[in-house]
Amino acid sequence: MKAAPKKQTKKKIARKVPLRSEDVLVTQKMLSETKSELKREITSTRLELKDEITAVRSELKQEIESVRTDVHSLRQEMNVRFLKIDSKLEAVIAMAHRTNALVEEQNSRRL
Repeated sequence: MKAAPKKQTKKKIARKVPLRSEDVLVTQKMLSETKSELKREITSTRLELKDEITAVRSELKQEIESVRTDVHSLRQEMNVRFLKIDSKLEAVIAMAHRTNALVEEQNSRRL
């Protein structure tokens, strides 16, 4: 008589509970989900930065336009002042010519 085959019992594998997070085993799905999460975070950060950059550019454009307006105003003011100076200078030159003419007239009377 043949002896009945013994049932093979599965050996229980003793698993150690990881003490540190570096020791935890991960699945491909866990890595994929983490990768997707990081991609979404990066995309979100990029969009936030893009929004901030757009706002800063808008502010800079406004400031630049304000400075341009101020410079244009100053140029106009300087042009007006230069025209006034030119006018006064021409008046002085006219007076000098008038004085020369009077001197010439007096010199011609003496002769």
